[in-house]
Amino acid sequence: MAFEGFTTDTRAFFLELAQHNEKSFFEANRTRFYDSVRDPMRALAAAVSDAVLDVDDTLDTRPERAVARIRRDTRFSRDKTLYRDHLWAGFRPAGQTASDCLGLYFEVSAFDVAWGMGFYAAPPQQMARLRAAVHFGADAVYLGGKTMGMRCAPENFTPDELIEAVEYCHARGVRVYLTCNTLPSCGDVDLLDGFFEAAKAAKVDALI
Repeated sequence: MAFEGFTTDTRAFFLELAQHNEKSFFEANRTRFYDSVRDPMRALAAAVSDAVLDVDDTLDTRPERAVARIRRDTRFSRDKTLYRDHLWAGFRPAGQTASDCLGLYFEVSAFDVAWGMGFYAAPPQQMARLRAAVHFGADAVYLGGKTMGMRCAPENFTPDELIEAVEYCHARGVRVYLTCNTLPSCGDVDLLDGFFEAAKAAKVDALI
C-alpha cells in the first residue's frame, strides 16, 4: 500500500473515539480504524524507511513494528482509558524500549502532527545518553516527569532532576519538551498545579 496521506476521517475517528472511548465503539469502527488510521500510518512508515536508515542503519523500520497499538496497556496505570486518541510510528533498534534509546517518531492526532527524535520518558540514568544525543547534534529532546504522563515510571525525572536536565540542554542550545500526555481523572486534577509549577521552574520549552 502506497502512502497517499491521511484523510478527514482520520481526524473524525480520533474525535469520536475521544468521546466514546469504549470497546463497543471501537469494535463497531475497527475496519474504519484500519482504513483511516493504522494502514495509512504503516504506509507512511514504509515510505520513509530508507530515509530513516540513512539516519541510523540500526533502526528497525518494519511498519508492523514501528506503528504503535491503539489499545493502551492499563495494567499499571491509574488512567484506565482503553484507547489512545492519537497514533504514532516510532523507529528504534530492535529489542530496545523507547526509554532505553534514542529513536525517531511521527505522531498524528485529531489536532496536530508531530515528529522528532528523542527518548520517551527518559529516566535520570539515561542522562549520559541524553548528553550523547546533544553532543551528536540533537536539537530537542522530550522527557517525562513523575506525574501527568502515560508512563509515570518511578525512575522518571523529579522536579530537581528536571531542572538539571533543562539547564544542561539549554546551555547547549537544545530544546526540552516535557510530556503531559494523559487524560487526567478527577483524582489527578490536584496534581496539575504541581506539575505546571515544576515545568515553569525548570523552564522547559513546551509541553507535549
